[in-house]
Amino acid sequence: MSEAIAYTGAINVVSHSIGDLTGISAFVNITSLNCYNNHITSLNLSANAAITSLGCSVNQLTSLDLSANIALTNVTCVNDQLTSLNLGTNTVLSELYCNGNQLTSLDVSAETALTVLYCFTNQLTSLNLSSNTLLTDMYCMGNPYLYCIRVPDVAAATANQNWLKDAGAIYSLNCNAAGIADVSAVSSVLFPNPASDELTFTGLQINAEWRIYNTLGQLLLSGKVNSSDAKTVNIQALSSGVYSVKITHNSQFHTFKLVKN
Repeated sequence: MSEAIAYTGAINVVSHSIGDLTGISAFVNITSLNCYNNHITSLNLSANAAITSLGCSVNQLTSLDLSANIALTNVTCVNDQLTSLNLGTNTVLSELYCNGNQLTSLDVSAETALTVLYCFTNQLTSLNLSSNTLLTDMYCMGNPYLYCIRVPDVAAATANQNWLKDAGAIYSLNCNAAGIADVSAVSSVLFPNPASDELTFTGLQINAEWRIYNTLGQLLLSGKVNSSDAKTVNIQALSSGVYSVKITHNSQFHTFKLVKN
C-alpha cells in the first residue's frame, strides 16, 4: 500500500483485457491513467485527486463520474457506452473527447478553460456551452436530435469554422427562450410512426416548416404546410431506419423520432 501511495507517475494498462480497476484507488498520487481498449464496466477515480490526464476509451463504461477530479486537463472517453458523464466544476479542463457514446445531455458550462470539445456521434438533445468563451474547436455532428446549442455568443459561434454541427441545429443564448418545445406537449402532429410510404402532419398552422434528417444530420426532405388540411408527404425514397423530423410551428421548434419501415 505504501508503494502505491508513493507512486506519482502514470499508469498505462492499454489492451490488457482488464475488466476491473478497483485497485486504482490505492494509487492516490498518480497523474495519468491510460486504460484504453479493455473490458472495464465501471471506473471510480474519486480517490485519485491528483490525476491530470485520463484515457479510458473503448471500454464498456455506461457512466463516468469525474466530479472529484478537478485537476484533470485532458479527458478522452471515446467509443464507450456512456449515457452519463459528470465533470463537476473543473476550471482547468482544456480538452474533452467523448464522441461515440450514447449521451443525451452534456453541460460543460462549468468547464470554463475548455478549448477543444469532440462530442459527435452521440444522442444529444441538449448541449450547454454558455460559458465556454475559450472554446476554439467544437465538433458535435451526428446528433440528429440536437436542435439547439446554448452558446455565449451566437455570431462568434456561427463564424467559427472549427465549430461543426448538424445542419438542423441552431446556436442560441437561451435554448428555452428559443422556442424549443416539449415534444410530449404536442399531440397528433405526425402519423403513422413507424411509417412505410407516407407520413402525415396534422394540427399545424399554414407555413409551418418541416425537415427530415438522417442520423448524420443531413437534410433529406423538407417543405411547408400550405393549407389547414393534413399534409401528407411521400417518404418512399427513404431507406429503412431512424430519422429526425424537425418542425417549426407557432414560433416553436419540435423534434420527433421517425422510424421508416
